[in-house]
Amino acid sequence: MRGPLALALVGVRHATRTRLRAASSAALEWASPEHRRKHASRKWGRFDENLIPLWVADGDALAPLPVREAVAAASKAGIYGYVDPSASLLQAVTAGMGRSWGRPVSTDWVRWHPGLIPALYHCARLAGPKG
Repeated sequence: MRGPLALALVGVRHATRTRLRAASSAALEWASPEHRRKHASRKWGRFDENLIPLWVADGDALAPLPVREAVAAASKAGIYGYVDPSASLLQAVTAGMGRSWGRPVSTDWVRWHPGLIPALYHCARLAGPKG
């Protein structure tokens, strides 16, 4: 399979591998149960305070400090709509995909979508018949 559809499908595999690699190589900062109970956590708010749910969920770890700082800085601007990716982000994404795939990746191959449904629509349009 070649072209943008293959790129979209393989991109999921690349994103998953990258997240796993990043998660395993960085120390996680864990939120306390008291902190999670105060902030509408489905896991920690579901049970009585005397009962401790023992499964580990991604919501138990705090977002990394650089992410929290970037979100705080973006919120000060007060703009919450969709934005286009910066040139540096596009270069970083294509460089990472190129390293993962062992070949150069053109920035023209990358499509940014505001969510899963528009991305699936784009893939279906690429794979399906014209019209």
